[in-house]
Amino acid sequence: MLTGPETETAGQSLDTHVFTSARLVNRPLAEQDLPLYCSLYTDARIMRHIAAPLSQARAERAFGTSLKLMAAPAPTLLNWVITDKQTGEALGLQGFSWAKVSAHEATAHNKATAHKADARTNVRQDAARAELGIMLLRSANGKLIPEEATAALMQHGFDRLGLERIDVNYNGTNLATERVVKKLGFQFEPASLTPSSAERHCYMLAENWFKREKVT
Repeated sequence: MLTGPETETAGQSLDTHVFTSARLVNRPLAEQDLPLYCSLYTDARIMRHIAAPLSQARAERAFGTSLKLMAAPAPTLLNWVITDKQTGEALGLQGFSWAKVSAHEATAHNKATAHKADARTNVRQDAARAELGIMLLRSANGKLIPEEATAALMQHGFDRLGLERIDVNYNGTNLATERVVKKLGFQFEPASLTPSSAERHCYMLAENWFKREKVT
């Protein structure tokens, strides 16, 4: 089984991370996807619930950084291009990111849990927990693509990457994302549901996902 950011990508093609669903094929982000990446991150409407849109130059630099992070021996980011299975048309991006912690936190955590530490960066990456994000082109809206794409990525994460928990963090005004996570059965952190909280934090545990899959 592959294990998230501790996967040895050296000598192992990212092509092994291609996965499909009823209407979609998800393939790892690659050099030819620069136009798609920039069109998403420079679009003010698409970015309105995330952050200020990037300039073209900043988007291009962010794209290069993403590819480098994905190619690292212990990647902290994995991105996929969502494509239409029949036409091959790109519909958007989705991916997982893994948080880093300080060297002090890493030392304490490693002693307690035996998680591996990255000797070169002196940080620990929790391979069993990742944050999920998705961005779609406007043309892909209104077709239940987010639900199908997100469910496929979660299945891949739990089945192939050895994840035990998937987190989603989003702006409380993003009603589309809220609809998707509720439909998929995510649990909300109670503190994020208070009127004073602008952000929503929810998660899915692997055990709950597989229970849900058996029922459905």
